Amino acid sequence: LTEVYVSISIPARILIVLSILIMLGIWVLIALFHIRNPDVQTHEVMVWGGVSTLITILLLVSLRMPMKTFNFPFRVNQYNIGRQLYLAKNFVVVAMFELNAIMLCRMLDSFALGQGIFNIASFIFLGLLLVTSIGYFVWAWVWR
Repeated sequence: LTEVYVSISIPARILIVLSILIMLGIWVLIALFHIRNPDVQTHEVMVWGGVSTLITILLLVSLRMPMKTFNFPFRVNQYNIGRQLYLAKNFVVVAMFELNAIMLCRMLDSFALGQGIFNIASFIFLGLLLVTSIGYFVWAWVWR
């Protein structure tokens, strides 16, 4: 197969910016919490910040990788490669946003804010991630 380039749509670019802002917001909240409470250990929330950063970097790098590095769920050919690559890149973007939102909710729950509402929100985002994954595989199967 020849190399195919699929540009990232404007809604996907907005989700990328939001994901990066969430990741940076996590680190700002960690710093503010540590400044206000220097005696409290922040190891657990540092893990959430580190995981969010790692997820963001890895998924942003994966968007820039050549097409042949993607592992598609179905066989690709010259007729469907553009659609499959479009679906894969959009799935990566949406998953990055949802994973960063989960990390933010888990971190805020670690601060004991919101009386458990952030724990519920993290499970809602986890459900959305599951729905997104199922949707990706369904559309990849339809467009195979």
